[in-house]
Amino acid sequence: MILDGRGLPDNQKIYTDVCIVGAGASGISLAIELINTSLNVVMIESGGLLFNHKTQWLYQGDNIGRPYYDLEFTKQRYFGGASNKWFGRCRPLDSIDFEERSWVPHSGWPFGKDMMDPYYARAHSVCHLGPYNYDAEYWSSASKKPLPLAEAGIETKIFQFSPPTRFGRQYYSAIKSAENLTTFLYSNATFISLDPDGKTANHITCATFGGRKLKVFAKNFILAASAIEITRLLLSSNDIHKHGIGNQNDLVGRFFMEHPHIFCGIITSPLAAAHLRFHNVLDYDSKRGNLGTVGALGCTEDFMRREKLLNASAFFVKRKNYKCEDLYFSKPAIAWTQVMDVFNHTKAPGLAFLKDLKIALKHLDVASKMALQRLKEIKQPISWTALRAQLETVPNPDSRVTLSERKDRLGMRKVNLDWRLTPQDLENFRKFQQTLFQGLGKSGCTISPFAHELDETGCPVAMLAGKHHMGTTRMHKDPRKGVVDANCKIHGIANLYIAGSSVFPTSGQANPMLTLVALAIRLADHIKTVF
Repeated sequence: MILDGRGLPDNQKIYTDVCIVGAGASGISLAIELINTSLNVVMIESGGLLFNHKTQWLYQGDNIGRPYYDLEFTKQRYFGGASNKWFGRCRPLDSIDFEERSWVPHSGWPFGKDMMDPYYARAHSVCHLGPYNYDAEYWSSASKKPLPLAEAGIETKIFQFSPPTRFGRQYYSAIKSAENLTTFLYSNATFISLDPDGKTANHITCATFGGRKLKVFAKNFILAASAIEITRLLLSSNDIHKHGIGNQNDLVGRFFMEHPHIFCGIITSPLAAAHLRFHNVLDYDSKRGNLGTVGALGCTEDFMRREKLLNASAFFVKRKNYKCEDLYFSKPAIAWTQVMDVFNHTKAPGLAFLKDLKIALKHLDVASKMALQRLKEIKQPISWTALRAQLETVPNPDSRVTLSERKDRLGMRKVNLDWRLTPQDLENFRKFQQTLFQGLGKSGCTISPFAHELDETGCPVAMLAGKHHMGTTRMHKDPRKGVVDANCKIHGIANLYIAGSSVFPTSGQANPMLTLVALAIRLADHIKTVF
């Protein structure tokens, strides 16, 4: 059953066995695993079935660290969550990502990849992927072969594409018809109330724009919203624990991680047809990328251990000729690109737009040069095959989410995001790029690297992010080092769990969707055992 929370009587009290906060990929994965069990389940969703500007604007916050997207444009706040817009690219984390690595501070999960494999396989079904097999040889054939780069320490990393599965649409009917599941839309979780001893969650208060309140009492609660929103809710719930729930060691909101994305260079000698067919060149200028499988390039685990590298991958991407000019990797050109995206209605305006516009108007000459480059290619468009890297970063406690003094329309404090990169992150990128270029050079490829303008921290100004929010409620067996335990339960709270990528101790280089779905399935199995 799916209900509109705005139509309930004020101060309505709901009693259930399990309360799930958030109907995105994690929340819906949990819900479908708990359907047809003996448990009564309530799922709370901030938005409705469709996009709504008023609800979406609750994501607004301030970026106080390195340049980042306006927060209200990084996730979708309605039924289905981020899966309403995701690209569909999936891969499990690598075995090395779960390990405690001496050269990666704060690394190590409480378990290894072998424990996750059965859940990854089940997540494949949920995400409508192919066989749970990421061995490049499995996907190769006489006409489709990966680049032979093993001697250079480079291997092919397979990514599979979901259709992509829109969780809200795909599982709507099952959720609506489930007898043991009730979903409340337009119901915003604003506060978690604990028992007086501070060790057990008692109920969650939800608010609607109409001023109504809804209180959900449950035996177990699971926070399955985005990493930033989970952090905001925990820090805001501070009546008993003055620094927020789970924050006794000042860890909630810390270790915010993202995947930096950056174009490295263009391949100026043609790849063999068999390699092109296997690696599958992506086209970001089209409406969608190529579906099926993609072969990215990354370092082998042995090479990473020997050279003490972080994880990374590089994809072959179609890039228009005029976008390969060095000018396009300067700060003014990037600002002009962002401004034109707004004017062309491919991007919504936000605070970042005003900053970009200010920079752009100071560099009208750059706009003229960009326009001339583009005009030259209208009659004869040319595209290159470029390399675009997706990078793991070091878990950094100073990269964090905190509460702002500003409040949203429901009276909740907004957030400040202070995303930071470290010198080790930048050095790793340089080493990865060097290894990649050397390996491709030995295979006969010639590469023209891009001349990136650097900011005051040494980062390329064109280094963007994947809108992959991770790490703010990290997992660790030791409560002094993590917010949740190996079962994703908040340390010190008997019945409060977290689902999603906020529990990741490290990010790896793979997109987080498959892992967060697998963790949700694993958590659902655990919840079934505690009753």
